[in-house]
Amino acid sequence: MMKFSLLPLLLLVVLCWGCDPPAKQAAKEKKVKKLEGLVQHYYNDGSLASEITYKDKKRHGYAKGYFKNGAVQGEFNYEDGELHGITKMYYENGNVFRETPYTRGKKDGVEKLYRQTGQLLAEVPYKEDKLGLGTIEYTKEGKPKKQLPQLKVEQIDNLLKNNKYIIRISLSERNGKTRFYFGELLEGKYKGDTGLNWIPDKNGVAELVYTMPPGTFMMETIQIVAETETQMKTPYLLSTKVNIAAENKGY
Repeated sequence: MMKFSLLPLLLLVVLCWGCDPPAKQAAKEKKVKKLEGLVQHYYNDGSLASEITYKDKKRHGYAKGYFKNGAVQGEFNYEDGELHGITKMYYENGNVFRETPYTRGKKDGVEKLYRQTGQLLAEVPYKEDKLGLGTIEYTKEGKPKKQLPQLKVEQIDNLLKNNKYIIRISLSERNGKTRFYFGELLEGKYKGDTGLNWIPDKNGVAELVYTMPPGTFMMETIQIVAETETQMKTPYLLSTKVNIAAENKGY
């Protein structure tokens, strides 16, 4: 079993070491000639900061992080250097803060977020690190919230004025952290790396502008997607389909 201390700067980010280890900590670990078995990290005051199990110089098996007061801050399981299984993060009072399922280093399943009281706050679906539709937030009484941000879509016909047909998009609750897209979701549910086209917005309002010369007709269905967060800072993906039927008769 190996023991070594970490600088205070590193220990300020213990909360994240299970998800994305700090570069300085990783560099320090590389300096150890043999990372094998249980390795312990300590705060400068001598209290235990973390315990990590290694196999062939890779994190493998159970790992745990601690607050300075000795309370558990996080529990992790690694497989061949990657997070695999359920990761748990805790509030300093001992209640669970977040439970995240991982498969080979990627969020995969329903992540659960909790209030400091221990009550379930939200459930957020992921597949291979991709955020999905279906986020649920709960009231303090344990009931699903009915009021979450909704997509607002307005169709504006300016064909006679300037040959433009506009799809104006916004959210019922604007927070400045929303990105709008049109296209297709992965498996109809997840925000993939391809298939979606970003729509620039200004002050939370995005527009798709179609130019239609006189004598043209358009009939199609498009999917609008928004990636945002709720007032409780919960990741939230939502979408809606918009049917467009427009004709520029030229008069």
